[in-house]
Amino acid sequence: METKKKRVSETEMKLIHLAGPSDANNLGFVHGGIVMKLLDELAYACASAFAEHHAVTVVVNKVEFLQPVKVGHLIDLDAKVVFAGRTSVEVRVEVRTRDVLTGVSVLSNTAYLTMVALDDAGKPTGVPELVVETDDDKREWEAAKSRHEEFAKARAARKT
Repeated sequence: METKKKRVSETEMKLIHLAGPSDANNLGFVHGGIVMKLLDELAYACASAFAEHHAVTVVVNKVEFLQPVKVGHLIDLDAKVVFAGRTSVEVRVEVRTRDVLTGVSVLSNTAYLTMVALDDAGKPTGVPELVVETDDDKREWEAAKSRHEEFAKARAARKT
């Protein structure tokens, strides 16, 4: 049976959330946990659509908060699969905060989440091959592959 293939551009997804008072601390900034929840939800959708199976988060490789998100601003999240292994995928999620009145948008944070696809019995299952298309895709793939290999080494060391 031939392995299914999907291009990086086919994996792209977007989520937009209006930051409200219930998302924020007493300074009027959105809690980091709210942003992380949105990151995880979009990574799940992106990975699951790619794998054509439910997926679960196994690693949050990097979350870097660069800019706070204010109440009343939009939180724009863009995700795409940047790496696919045998049963796992890495999803890059970029978060921008956008002032709805001015349209000014700035990068708030970037995160990399590793998700494992699960079959109906809850066991890891194979994912399609990811076809990289651009030089940026290739750079993302190589960086993600290195993170994947480091995680596998660390996991193996913990088991011994």
